[in-house]
Amino acid sequence: MKALDTFYNEKLFRSKLEAQYAVFLNELGEKWEYEERAYDLDDGDRYRPDFWLPRLEMFLEVKGGLPNEREIRVARKLQFFTGHDVLICSGYPLEREGRLFGWSEQNGGRFTEEIVQWAYNGALYLDDGFELRGPKLCQARIAALIERFDYGRVTPRVVNYDSLPF
Repeated sequence: MKALDTFYNEKLFRSKLEAQYAVFLNELGEKWEYEERAYDLDDGDRYRPDFWLPRLEMFLEVKGGLPNEREIRVARKLQFFTGHDVLICSGYPLEREGRLFGWSEQNGGRFTEEIVQWAYNGALYLDDGFELRGPKLCQARIAALIERFDYGRVTPRVVNYDSLPF
């Protein structure tokens, strides 16, 4: 199924799922940038990550299903070439655990891959302990799932209310 261009918060997203993650992050007060920059990887690969989360200093990639080998390879390359962690989330917010590609200083430094989930304690963070999700995360998930979006390449209509006859 082809993803629908989706308009939310004055941004055009490449899919409804990406827009739902923007709602999820907004509900939790997390700042984000959407597809702001493309990165040259290697072998001529050029990649534009879905989200940059400045406070967490990591990229967030959103996938409709589980990531395939190519998507995992690109995430590893992005982490290697930028030095920033890359989180791949599959499905709706909180539907599945995420895969975090990072770097560990232990054992002389090595690349890591962890299964993590979102957690919230006054601020959004990642947890590998799989604690119960709090109400704030659940509220953000619900807000993301029930948000109504405009689809297609739409231009938001600006209405001058002073010019209306009533």
